[in-house]
Amino acid sequence: MVGEQPGWVIASIPQSDNIASAEEPIVGNQLPKPSTEHLSKLQLSLIIPAYKAHGFISSALQTVVSQVRPQDEIIVIDDGCPDGGYEDICMQFGPGIRLIRLARNRGVSAARNMGIAAAQGKHVVFLDADDQLGKGQFEAVRERFLEPDSPAVVVVPAAEIDQAGKPTGKIRRPNLWPDRLEGLLQGSSISTSQIAVSREALMDIGMFDPFIRYCEDWDLLLRLACRGWSFAELTEAAVHYRRHDAQASDDAVKIAHGWRQVLDHANAYLPEHGPYRRLARHARWNIRLFRARRGINRVSDVGGFGERWLQMLAGPRQRIRSFTSTVGRRCSKHQRRYRTSPSLILPGGAS
Repeated sequence: MVGEQPGWVIASIPQSDNIASAEEPIVGNQLPKPSTEHLSKLQLSLIIPAYKAHGFISSALQTVVSQVRPQDEIIVIDDGCPDGGYEDICMQFGPGIRLIRLARNRGVSAARNMGIAAAQGKHVVFLDADDQLGKGQFEAVRERFLEPDSPAVVVVPAAEIDQAGKPTGKIRRPNLWPDRLEGLLQGSSISTSQIAVSREALMDIGMFDPFIRYCEDWDLLLRLACRGWSFAELTEAAVHYRRHDAQASDDAVKIAHGWRQVLDHANAYLPEHGPYRRLARHARWNIRLFRARRGINRVSDVGGFGERWLQMLAGPRQRIRSFTSTVGRRCSKHQRRYRTSPSLILPGGAS
């Protein structure tokens, strides 16, 4: 095992020739440059970032090893997990899995970037440690990339499974518009496990933004669309997207923060022409309304107080000016009515 050091460190697993190792730590942005002699042989590189995912990664790897070909590669990124233990799990599935260890937790975007830099395949398939490859998904993605009109990005549907791995019956389809950028700005429910991207396109846009910890998949797709890289959708072979209690995508407040962060960064690269900046402004208003709804839910037990607000927000094209004036009147009314109640929390911190 490699000792704790700053920067990125690749750990070696004893008695395994297929595990990447490095004598010195890789610090900062000094990413390794993969050799090009194997690019024609290694068609696909699958990258799995893992952090405290010991309960799920075995089932993920089980679905992977049954689909990959000998020329493909599987890369697991240990994102500085304090418990470790991924060496034993990876070795259970044979010598064909490369394990890369980061010296400390840097977030899923930095972990994926490390995998992209180490990958030797021309195309990269992403899979989160708590998800599973669907039946035939890997081969369907490969065939799409090998077609004459090979796209830069392939997006597959997502079939939801519960914490135990049983299907819930819900399927999320990409539903990208003919104008990819416009469709993405209308709202993206595409997770990273649903996409496969050419390594050339990933290098062109600078890979994942390591400073974005939530909605990093949306940011990546927006930048790919802005650069004009082609997209293709698959209608079958859905990835199995797991829903569980520890899932970051279920934290609505953090996701809203991620939306805002992505939209702020988008100001630097969205085209001036077309509807794109207008759609970005609408998305920001949606975030503000979402935060208002969260605040309203805190007082929903006061005689239908919150329910009436939620019904008002659900109306079509509610103007923000009318909304704020109504909120002000109702706050004043209920502050006067309940000013003697020290346990009541009203919006704005008044009690």
